[in-house]
Amino acid sequence: LLREVILASASPREFVDAFRPNRFAETVKLVAPRIPAEERESMLLLLHKAQAELYADYAHRVAPDPAKKTFDWLQNQDHYRYIRLLYRQGRILSVKGNLLTDVAMPAIAESARKLDVPMRIFYSSNADDHWELSQRYRDNLLGLPFDDRSVLLRTVFPRSQKRDPTQKWQY
Repeated sequence: LLREVILASASPREFVDAFRPNRFAETVKLVAPRIPAEERESMLLLLHKAQAELYADYAHRVAPDPAKKTFDWLQNQDHYRYIRLLYRQGRILSVKGNLLTDVAMPAIAESARKLDVPMRIFYSSNADDHWELSQRYRDNLLGLPFDDRSVLLRTVFPRSQKRDPTQKWQY
């Protein structure tokens, strides 16, 4: 869903504005035809449920904080342009799957090996905050074809701002 909004938005501000309540109907019209028919109803329901939270998060993140040095893709036009380029080139791929089984991640690893492409970035969206790090998950991570330029991205909250994963985001 976000891919289509990013591709249609030339700037971070345009992207954020796509989630503004008075513009949201246009955004839904943009993404709906691009969702596979069998997933359209559930994906649009998810998008409607998340709209206010997405807008609040993106609007907060797009506003620069002069007291903080940031690399946020929404606060830097060059970073945003790069993410947009990666999407246009088909170099960002979201994969639906369970990280704790021997199906999704091993299939990704096998595909990358067949293409002779290393995994350069792995970001679990902090899903692993919600379970114990099992041996299966460790094996899945170790099975990915990383190289010396690969990175694993992780969001870390300062202890004073530790986020309860069962609660909505707080600003």
